[in-house]
Amino acid sequence: DTIIKTYYKKSTRKRWEYKVADCTRKAIRLFSERYFPYPYGQYSTVVSLVNGGMEYPQLTMISQRSAFRGEQYLNLESTIAHEVGHAWFYGILGFNETEQGFLDEGLTSFATIQHMEHYHGRRHNNFAYKKGWQRKLLPNGDERNDDQKRYIMRALMNDADPMITPPILFEDGGRYYSASYYKASSVYLMLQYVLGDERFDRFMSLLFERWAFKHPY
Repeated sequence: DTIIKTYYKKSTRKRWEYKVADCTRKAIRLFSERYFPYPYGQYSTVVSLVNGGMEYPQLTMISQRSAFRGEQYLNLESTIAHEVGHAWFYGILGFNETEQGFLDEGLTSFATIQHMEHYHGRRHNNFAYKKGWQRKLLPNGDERNDDQKRYIMRALMNDADPMITPPILFEDGGRYYSASYYKASSVYLMLQYVLGDERFDRFMSLLFERWAFKHPY
């Protein structure tokens, strides 16, 4: 019962009109089923000049550069899933990203990984190569592995901060992204592994059941 709206330039219409609406629909459907029903009547995805994506209540802004990439790139879907996912973590749960970025960005990054693995499989879900030689010869990764590698590389450089660090206190963007996005999502993945899928899914359900619209800390 959610109306999905897309706003775009004529130059981006070919991919934007249907692809973006479909990616938004897929994200809302999955997160509604796994976490908590999306509580509003509409969601808008807008092409913009921002780099990457930016979330707002019932609204996502996505870089127009993402709209020009070829069909083999799945980064557009991943970015949309991430920004839509914020509607559950900074939205429904009400985590304050300016104080605990690892709760909002970390769980949203984890949800993005779940989205990509649900729709495209556990591995090689960064590109949708259609030809056999592409799948065999061209490098590919996956959302889970990429987040873990990004954090491990920063940790090996002895250049990492605790996840609890407020975003304003990070020395630079690299440290912020490493702790709040990559390390945090990897920790939630480890928690899922230790608990097992069934218990972890129950944990996520209870988190929303008990704390929806209550700003938990």
